[in-house]
Amino acid sequence: MADPTDNVLKRAFNTVFNPKEYNFTVEEHQIEKIINEGIDPGAFCTKMDEDVPNFVLAGCELEFKNSSGASIVLGKDRPESRASGCGGAGETNCASIDLVVGRGSGYEKRLNSKDAIGPSFSTDAARIYITQKSKGIDSYFGLNNTKTDSVEKSAIGLKADHTRIIGRESVRIYAGGGQAFTKRERLANRKPIETPGRIELIVGGEGEDYANVHPVVLGNNLVKYLTFQNDQIQSLVATVGDFAEQLAALNGAFAALTGSPPYTTNILKNINQIMDTMMDNLQNHISSINALDAGIVKGADSILSNTVFTT
Repeated sequence: MADPTDNVLKRAFNTVFNPKEYNFTVEEHQIEKIINEGIDPGAFCTKMDEDVPNFVLAGCELEFKNSSGASIVLGKDRPESRASGCGGAGETNCASIDLVVGRGSGYEKRLNSKDAIGPSFSTDAARIYITQKSKGIDSYFGLNNTKTDSVEKSAIGLKADHTRIIGRESVRIYAGGGQAFTKRERLANRKPIETPGRIELIVGGEGEDYANVHPVVLGNNLVKYLTFQNDQIQSLVATVGDFAEQLAALNGAFAALTGSPPYTTNILKNINQIMDTMMDNLQNHISSINALDAGIVKGADSILSNTVFTT
């Protein structure tokens, strides 16, 4: 058994916490030496038996699994017991692939090999579920959906505590049939695609507040509208400025004739008002440059994203 204080062992463990220092050839050679000397099961990803719950297989299912609770099940559509889903209803053309890790890990009590369970879309740690046909993929994951109908249609569902979709250059989310095929694309049930694609970003599932979900703002259209409004405001400010100048001239004429208030005091007020109007015009122009990209260079407070686009 290797000494836990051994410098080689420490260095091998440190590769986990110091990936910048990781040298595959050197470190893996050292790790292999330690494993050959003898270690506790599980250390350095060696094989170990874990007390995980047993999965109840349906007659149509084939499972590939390891001793740590990772499983791939090839079978028919079912989100729960053998009576659920299209498979439970005895339907055809409902093949499924269920990739799961951590079965039942979300239960209040910890399950072990004495427990027998089926699929659980709410308590299994993480899964990728692919089905040729379902009774409603949203309902499988405990979500209410009144906007789109997924019943009797193919579906893919991904669920985990945290989910990441990463593209080194680009990430695109499409909704709708392909446009480059020689024949118009159909649904998996051979029916035509009758509705336009719809993308929905929902936090917390569809609940009572779903009616308050807003369409995403179309940036170019918003800029066009706000630019028009900004022009109207600047025109109004300019009109007020012209009126102040005319009033200042009028007050000046009356002041020359009378030489007394209120005309003499009004002249100073008119000058201040003219200066304020000029400053307002300048501020409005700066704001339009920052927010509406009215200048040559993109504004600091631009309402248009550089990275997220929608149609």
